[in-house]
Amino acid sequence: MIWKGLLAFATLAAALMILIPRTGPRPLGPFAVEEIALARLHSSVDAPGTEADPWLLAHALLTLGPDDLAKRQQWLDQLESRWLVRDSDGRRSFPLHRSIGRGEQHPHVVLRVLVEDGATGFASALAADAAMGFTSPKTFEEWNDVAWFLHGMAILASDSASPYRADTPLGESGTTLGELALATLSRVEAADLVVENALAATGPFERPSGAEDPYLAGVYAYTCGGQHLLQAVVAAAVGRLIPEADRPRIARRIEVLIARLDAEEDFRRREEERALAAGISVPRAARERVRSTLKLHGHALETLALAHEALPNARPVIERALATEVDRVRELLRLRVEVLDPEGTIAPRWRSEDPLAWELWFGDGAHALHGLRRARIALEGSH
Repeated sequence: MIWKGLLAFATLAAALMILIPRTGPRPLGPFAVEEIALARLHSSVDAPGTEADPWLLAHALLTLGPDDLAKRQQWLDQLESRWLVRDSDGRRSFPLHRSIGRGEQHPHVVLRVLVEDGATGFASALAADAAMGFTSPKTFEEWNDVAWFLHGMAILASDSASPYRADTPLGESGTTLGELALATLSRVEAADLVVENALAATGPFERPSGAEDPYLAGVYAYTCGGQHLLQAVVAAAVGRLIPEADRPRIARRIEVLIARLDAEEDFRRREEERALAAGISVPRAARERVRSTLKLHGHALETLALAHEALPNARPVIERALATEVDRVRELLRLRVEVLDPEGTIAPRWRSEDPLAWELWFGDGAHALHGLRRARIALEGSH
């Protein structure tokens, strides 16, 4: 019994050692860790025996810096020559899938990425067709899908030479871009009530599962905890699709997000402790915590960097949050590279053995690396 007790203690200690950030020298500095994480993602894009689909190529494009011209052109060519389709009306788009498969997981993922990436001719054609074919969202799934369309159109609208404005009509819906942006903001506010109530409750922060009914799960029912929808709203502010008078509403959403980041970090630690107590193995519990928190904090870097541009009056608070999130994401990438998969052999196996795990590994890693770059631009530009 004594040995069993010591073994249980050692198991818990190992888990804590894995997940508590180091304070001393690291074998690999943050820059090196990011480079390794980036190299592993890129090597999987064109891995032998596999074919990169639009979702994967779009996420890969998120990770590129301004000097990665050859890779960018190669992946853009793949998107256009291999995957671009036209409907019976001649409108261009990409095939869609709702689970594991080929295509985009949500309409206009590629559009949103290409607009930010600056592939102007390609993106402009996609945007024109998307705007022409727009129908007003009615179901939860349709509202969830709005995020990428609105985000892409908002980035285009931020260019003074763009034809898109708040009063631009969308398809035959009778809805304008500005009206869609404000309706999406209201949607995010309603979904965030779940977070606000959890933050205000007595005791530790508890959040619902995203698998619950959207009415109960609130923001957690939306893709990536609602951060894509929030990013679209913040982008709409940058693109002047939302009036100045409504900017405080967006600032409040960012305040809630910042508070949520600390609360969910604590929630995930308690989740891990419960998993270990229930007999889940240390590696599995550690992988789940790193996976879930990298999704949260990687997307938060993107959201906060965008908010830094949209909300100049809130920049001191946003910059402090960005600095914290940069440290968190760097540490999570270190855990992925140095601890959970030091040889870089586990994640590639998931591609055939556990496609959902692999997709989360790739997608959340891409958003984290993209978020780090966007955060550095925001922080360096502010000093």
